[in-house]
Amino acid sequence: MNEKTDSEDSIDHKVLKIHFFYVVLILSLLIILLAATEWTTLPKFIEYLSTAATITSLVLGLLAIIYAYISNDALSKTIGAVSEASSSASDATGKMSLLLVNVDNATEKTVQSNQAMQSLIFELKREIATLSETANTLDTKTQLIAEVLPGIPLGMERLEKKMDEQLFKTTEQHIQNQSEVGLNVGEKSAIAKRMIEKTSVNGLFLIYMIYLSFKNNKKFKINLLDGEFGDPEYKYGYFIALASFLIDASVNDDEITVRSCPEEFSKVKEEIQERSEKYLDSYPDVDKEADEIRKKVWIKTLEKIEKTIK
Repeated sequence: MNEKTDSEDSIDHKVLKIHFFYVVLILSLLIILLAATEWTTLPKFIEYLSTAATITSLVLGLLAIIYAYISNDALSKTIGAVSEASSSASDATGKMSLLLVNVDNATEKTVQSNQAMQSLIFELKREIATLSETANTLDTKTQLIAEVLPGIPLGMERLEKKMDEQLFKTTEQHIQNQSEVGLNVGEKSAIAKRMIEKTSVNGLFLIYMIYLSFKNNKKFKINLLDGEFGDPEYKYGYFIALASFLIDASVNDDEITVRSCPEEFSKVKEEIQERSEKYLDSYPDVDKEADEIRKKVWIKTLEKIEKTIK
């Protein structure tokens, strides 16, 4: 057997509905015709029919009124819903417009921020380049300082030796001029004051040891500062020069006993401290970091002398 398609079923259904409509219509007409033929013979049929029609009209009118009321209420609700929807749509439109404005402002600010960020990145790159150049220059100068710094102490020591040699030559000439009559206390004081002002730091440390030895009646060894300031031969020569005309001292088994020295030697510590503070004024080419190291060495040396000869 062949199965019917959906289109064929649809056509059969439509035909069946048409036939059903015609059958119902014909039967209804036959019923009305038979009723009219039967009921028209009744007395007062017209009155009954008129009354039935009136009642039917009233019922239909009442139904129409109820339907109209219900329809109007539904229509009012529908109109209210439409009005609310319209208001909501209007509010949504306003919010959307405001959102679009904010988006435009945000976009403009983003563009400005990007431009500012690009400018900042450019400036940062330039600063980094400048910093790199500065670092390279600093590294070069640091290398130069590292090369020059080891030779500074040796050069200073040579300069100080020359100063001390010149000072002793001047003092020796003055002593020779006074050899016939000898040096009095005032002349010794003047020579001592000049030596403190003009001698090197190595000489000042030795003078300070001599002063503390006399003040505390304590012997000391001249090699106390060996390896720190000056070579031993230089310090022995300096001591012999002082012993020849300014101080009264003796040496026994490398220990020095000082019996007298000029009062001006008491100011030698102040001279060392003053020179330490004004060192950069005298030697401006010295690096500040190296100067700080020198200050610490000088202070440590003074403390060592005071601790040993106390």
